[in-house]
Amino acid sequence: VFLAVVQAICAIMMTQILHIFIDDPGQEPDVQVEAHKYFGRWTYTMLTMHQLTLAPGAWGNIGRLLIFRISPMFILFFVPFGWMVTFAMVQVVSAIFLKQTLAAAAGDGEVAIMERMTKKEKDMAKLRQIFSEGDKDGSGSVDWNEFEAMIQNPRVRAWLGILELDITDMAMVFNLLDDGDGQIEFDEFITGVMKCRGGARGIEVVTLLSEYRNIVSQLGEIKSKLNRLPWCASHVASPQKQLGE
Repeated sequence: VFLAVVQAICAIMMTQILHIFIDDPGQEPDVQVEAHKYFGRWTYTMLTMHQLTLAPGAWGNIGRLLIFRISPMFILFFVPFGWMVTFAMVQVVSAIFLKQTLAAAAGDGEVAIMERMTKKEKDMAKLRQIFSEGDKDGSGSVDWNEFEAMIQNPRVRAWLGILELDITDMAMVFNLLDDGDGQIEFDEFITGVMKCRGGARGIEVVTLLSEYRNIVSQLGEIKSKLNRLPWCASHVASPQKQLGE
Protein backbone atom coordinates (compact mmCIF):
# COMPACT_ATOMS: atom_id res chain seq x y z
CA VAL A 1 0.00 0.00 0.00
CA PHE A 2 2.76 2.44 0.92
CA LEU A 3 4.56 1.69 -2.34
CA ALA A 4 1.37 2.39 -4.32
CA VAL A 5 0.95 5.71 -2.50
CA VAL A 6 4.53 6.73 -3.37
CA GLN A 7 3.95 5.82 -7.01
CA ALA A 8 0.70 7.83 -7.10
CA ILE A 9 2.35 10.94 -5.61
CA CYS A 10 5.26 10.71 -8.07
CA ALA A 11 2.80 10.22 -10.95
CA ILE A 12 0.86 13.38 -10.01
CA MET A 13 4.07 15.41 -9.77
CA MET A 14 5.54 14.17 -13.06
CA THR A 15 2.22 14.65 -14.91
CA GLN A 16 2.00 18.28 -13.79
CA ILE A 17 5.64 19.02 -14.67
CA LEU A 18 5.53 17.36 -18.10
CA HIS A 19 2.13 18.91 -18.94
CA ILE A 20 3.79 22.31 -19.35
CA PHE A 21 6.40 20.88 -21.74
CA ILE A 22 3.87 18.92 -23.78
CA ASP A 23 1.63 22.00 -24.29
CA ASP A 24 4.54 24.32 -25.20
CA PRO A 25 4.37 24.99 -28.99
CA GLY A 26 8.03 25.94 -29.05
CA GLN A 27 9.28 22.42 -28.27
CA GLU A 28 10.18 19.63 -30.68
CA PRO A 29 7.01 17.80 -31.75
CA ASP A 30 8.57 14.32 -31.80
CA VAL A 31 9.86 14.80 -28.24
CA GLN A 32 6.44 16.05 -27.13
CA VAL A 33 4.77 12.99 -28.65
CA GLU A 34 7.23 10.70 -26.92
CA ALA A 35 6.77 12.49 -23.58
CA HIS A 36 2.98 12.37 -23.97
CA LYS A 37 3.19 8.60 -24.48
CA TYR A 38 4.73 8.20 -21.00
CA PHE A 39 3.41 11.23 -19.06
CA GLY A 40 0.49 12.71 -21.04
CA ARG A 41 -2.11 11.66 -18.46
CA TRP A 42 -2.04 10.58 -14.84
CA THR A 43 -2.92 7.03 -15.84
CA TYR A 44 -0.04 7.00 -18.34
CA THR A 45 2.33 8.33 -15.70
CA MET A 46 1.09 5.84 -13.11
CA LEU A 47 1.80 2.99 -15.50
CA THR A 48 5.26 4.46 -16.17
CA MET A 49 6.01 4.67 -12.42
CA HIS A 50 4.89 1.08 -11.99
CA GLN A 51 7.20 0.07 -14.85
CA LEU A 52 10.15 1.96 -13.39
CA THR A 53 9.58 0.38 -9.97
CA LEU A 54 9.29 -3.25 -10.98
CA ALA A 55 11.58 -3.19 -14.03
CA PRO A 56 14.52 -0.89 -13.27
CA GLY A 57 15.99 -1.49 -16.73
CA ALA A 58 13.05 0.36 -18.26
CA TRP A 59 14.32 3.69 -16.96
CA GLY A 60 16.96 3.77 -19.74
CA ASN A 61 14.66 4.98 -22.51
CA ILE A 62 12.40 7.03 -20.24
CA GLY A 63 15.20 8.58 -18.19
CA ARG A 64 17.34 9.46 -21.19
CA LEU A 65 14.34 11.03 -22.89
CA LEU A 66 13.66 13.31 -19.92
CA ILE A 67 17.27 14.08 -18.97
CA PHE A 68 18.92 14.52 -22.37
CA ARG A 69 16.03 15.76 -24.52
CA ILE A 70 13.85 17.73 -22.10
CA SER A 71 15.84 18.90 -19.05
CA PRO A 72 18.93 17.70 -17.15
CA MET A 73 17.11 18.62 -13.94
CA PHE A 74 15.12 15.38 -14.16
CA ILE A 75 18.20 13.61 -12.85
CA LEU A 76 17.17 14.98 -9.45
CA PHE A 77 14.07 12.81 -9.72
CA PHE A 78 15.46 9.60 -11.18
CA VAL A 79 18.42 9.18 -8.81
CA PRO A 80 16.39 9.43 -5.54
CA PHE A 81 13.54 7.40 -7.06
CA GLY A 82 15.95 4.68 -8.16
CA TRP A 83 17.74 4.42 -4.83
CA MET A 84 14.80 4.87 -2.46
CA VAL A 85 11.98 3.11 -4.30
CA THR A 86 13.37 0.74 -6.89
CA PHE A 87 16.13 -0.70 -4.72
CA ALA A 88 15.34 0.00 -1.05
CA MET A 89 11.57 -0.43 -0.88
CA VAL A 90 11.33 -3.24 -3.43
CA GLN A 91 14.08 -5.16 -1.64
CA VAL A 92 12.28 -4.71 1.68
CA VAL A 93 9.04 -6.01 0.18
CA SER A 94 10.92 -8.96 -1.35
CA ALA A 95 12.51 -9.75 2.02
CA ILE A 96 9.08 -9.74 3.69
CA PHE A 97 7.70 -12.15 1.10
CA LEU A 98 10.79 -14.35 1.52
CA LYS A 99 10.32 -14.42 5.30
CA GLN A 100 6.68 -15.42 4.88
CA THR A 101 7.68 -18.12 2.40
CA LEU A 102 10.26 -19.56 4.78
CA ALA A 103 7.73 -19.48 7.61
CA ALA A 104 5.23 -21.32 5.42
CA ALA A 105 7.91 -23.87 4.51
CA ALA A 106 8.69 -24.42 8.20
CA GLY A 107 4.99 -24.94 8.81
CA ASP A 108 4.91 -27.48 5.99
CA GLY A 109 7.77 -29.33 7.70
CA GLU A 110 5.78 -29.54 10.92
CA VAL A 111 2.77 -30.76 8.96
CA ALA A 112 4.94 -33.43 7.33
CA ILE A 113 6.16 -34.57 10.76
CA MET A 114 2.58 -34.78 12.02
CA GLU A 115 1.57 -36.77 8.95
CA ARG A 116 4.43 -39.22 9.48
CA MET A 117 3.50 -39.64 13.15
CA THR A 118 -0.14 -40.21 12.19
CA LYS A 119 0.88 -42.78 9.59
CA LYS A 120 3.08 -44.55 12.12
CA GLU A 121 0.21 -44.75 14.60
CA LYS A 122 -2.05 -46.21 11.90
CA ASP A 123 0.62 -48.77 10.98
CA MET A 124 1.00 -49.75 14.64
CA ALA A 125 -2.76 -50.18 14.98
CA LYS A 126 -2.88 -52.34 11.86
CA LEU A 127 0.02 -54.51 13.06
CA ARG A 128 -1.68 -54.93 16.42
CA GLN A 129 -4.82 -56.10 14.62
CA ILE A 130 -2.80 -58.58 12.52
CA PHE A 131 -1.04 -59.90 15.62
CA SER A 132 -4.30 -60.25 17.54
CA GLU A 133 -5.85 -62.22 14.68
CA GLY A 134 -2.77 -64.49 14.55
CA ASP A 135 -2.84 -65.14 18.30
CA LYS A 136 -5.51 -67.82 18.18
CA ASP A 137 -5.21 -68.95 21.82
CA GLY A 138 -5.08 -65.40 23.21
CA SER A 139 -1.81 -65.99 25.07
CA GLY A 140 -0.31 -62.69 23.98
CA SER A 141 2.29 -64.41 21.80
CA VAL A 142 2.37 -66.52 18.64
CA ASP A 143 4.31 -69.71 18.07
CA TRP A 144 5.58 -71.05 14.75
CA ASN A 145 2.26 -72.65 13.75
CA GLU A 146 0.27 -69.51 14.51
CA PHE A 147 2.87 -67.35 12.76
CA GLU A 148 2.85 -69.54 9.66
CA ALA A 149 -0.96 -69.46 9.47
CA MET A 150 -0.94 -65.70 9.98
CA ILE A 151 1.63 -65.04 7.23
CA GLN A 152 -0.14 -67.28 4.74
CA ASN A 153 -3.20 -65.04 4.93
CA PRO A 154 -3.24 -63.08 1.60
CA ARG A 155 -4.54 -59.95 3.32
CA VAL A 156 -1.73 -60.04 5.89
CA ARG A 157 0.89 -60.63 3.19
CA ALA A 158 -0.48 -57.69 1.20
CA TRP A 159 -0.37 -55.39 4.21
CA LEU A 160 3.15 -56.44 5.15
CA GLY A 161 4.13 -55.84 1.53
CA ILE A 162 2.84 -52.27 1.86
CA LEU A 163 5.12 -51.94 4.88
CA GLU A 164 8.05 -53.06 2.64
CA LEU A 165 8.56 -56.31 4.58
CA ASP A 166 9.85 -59.20 2.49
CA ILE A 167 8.31 -62.44 3.80
CA THR A 168 9.41 -64.90 1.12
CA ASP A 169 11.24 -66.98 3.76
CA MET A 170 8.85 -67.32 6.70
CA ALA A 171 11.24 -69.40 8.81
CA MET A 172 13.94 -66.75 8.52
CA VAL A 173 11.48 -63.99 9.42
CA PHE A 174 10.26 -65.98 12.44
CA ASN A 175 13.81 -66.54 13.67
CA LEU A 176 14.54 -62.84 13.29
CA LEU A 177 11.48 -61.85 15.30
CA ASP A 178 11.95 -64.56 17.95
CA ASP A 179 14.30 -63.91 20.86
CA GLY A 180 14.98 -67.62 21.33
CA ASP A 181 12.00 -68.88 23.33
CA GLY A 182 10.01 -70.06 20.32
CA GLN A 183 7.32 -67.46 20.94
CA ILE A 184 6.90 -64.00 19.39
CA GLU A 185 5.34 -61.40 21.64
CA PHE A 186 3.75 -58.23 20.31
CA ASP A 187 6.71 -56.01 21.23
CA GLU A 188 9.07 -58.42 19.46
CA PHE A 189 6.75 -58.46 16.45
CA ILE A 190 6.61 -54.66 16.21
CA THR A 191 10.36 -54.20 16.75
CA GLY A 192 11.25 -56.87 14.20
CA VAL A 193 8.86 -55.58 11.55
CA MET A 194 10.18 -52.01 11.89
CA LYS A 195 13.78 -53.24 11.61
CA CYS A 196 13.08 -55.45 8.59
CA ARG A 197 11.24 -52.79 6.60
CA GLY A 198 12.80 -51.92 3.27
CA GLY A 199 12.63 -55.16 1.30
CA ALA A 200 15.17 -57.95 1.04
CA ARG A 201 18.13 -55.71 1.75
CA GLY A 202 16.73 -54.66 5.13
CA ILE A 203 16.04 -58.26 6.12
CA GLU A 204 19.52 -59.34 5.02
CA VAL A 205 21.12 -56.71 7.24
CA VAL A 206 18.99 -57.71 10.23
CA THR A 207 19.79 -61.38 9.51
CA LEU A 208 23.51 -60.68 9.57
CA LEU A 209 23.17 -58.83 12.86
CA SER A 210 21.15 -61.68 14.35
CA GLU A 211 23.65 -64.29 13.20
CA TYR A 212 26.49 -62.16 14.55
CA ARG A 213 24.85 -62.00 17.99
CA ASN A 214 24.29 -65.76 17.94
CA ILE A 215 27.92 -66.40 17.04
CA VAL A 216 29.14 -64.10 19.80
CA SER A 217 26.82 -65.81 22.30
CA GLN A 218 28.03 -69.28 21.24
CA LEU A 219 31.68 -68.22 21.46
CA GLY A 220 31.04 -66.91 24.95
CA GLU A 221 29.53 -70.22 26.02
CA ILE A 222 32.44 -72.16 24.51
CA LYS A 223 34.93 -69.92 26.31
CA SER A 224 33.17 -70.35 29.65
CA LYS A 225 33.08 -74.15 29.23
CA LEU A 226 36.75 -74.29 28.34
CA ASN A 227 37.67 -72.20 31.34
CA ARG A 228 36.00 -74.78 33.59
CA LEU A 229 38.35 -77.56 32.37
CA PRO A 230 41.42 -78.00 34.63
CA TRP A 231 43.76 -79.03 31.82
CA CYS A 232 42.78 -75.96 29.80
CA ALA A 233 43.37 -73.63 32.73
CA SER A 234 46.80 -75.13 33.42
CA HIS A 235 47.65 -75.07 29.72
CA VAL A 236 46.75 -71.44 29.51
CA ALA A 237 48.63 -70.61 32.70
CA SER A 238 51.89 -72.33 31.76
CA PRO A 239 52.78 -70.05 28.85
CA GLN A 240 52.23 -67.07 31.12
CA LYS A 241 54.66 -68.51 33.63
CA GLN A 242 57.15 -69.17 30.84
CA LEU A 243 56.85 -65.60 29.73
CA GLY A 244 57.39 -64.43 33.30
CA GLU A 245 60.56 -66.50 33.56
